[in-house]
Amino acid sequence: MIIRKCYNCDKPLEKIGNMFFRTGDFSRASAIVLDTMKKTAGGPNEFTLYKCSSCGKIEFYAPESIE
Repeated sequence: MIIRKCYNCDKPLEKIGNMFFRTGDFSRASAIVLDTMKKTAGGPNEFTLYKCSSCGKIEFYAPESIE
């Protein structure tokens, strides 16, 4: 098990879970007009999120399996 610490306050981080985020640089209007480009802009990417219970900082890491 990986124990991660907050860079701001050195307290242990709490695993929130895995989340998906869409990448790409298209607004909703341009996505309608450029639908083909939207599909190639990048799909959802998975990250594991950690939160510091002390200062509230959120950190993103490569996906980990949820235990």
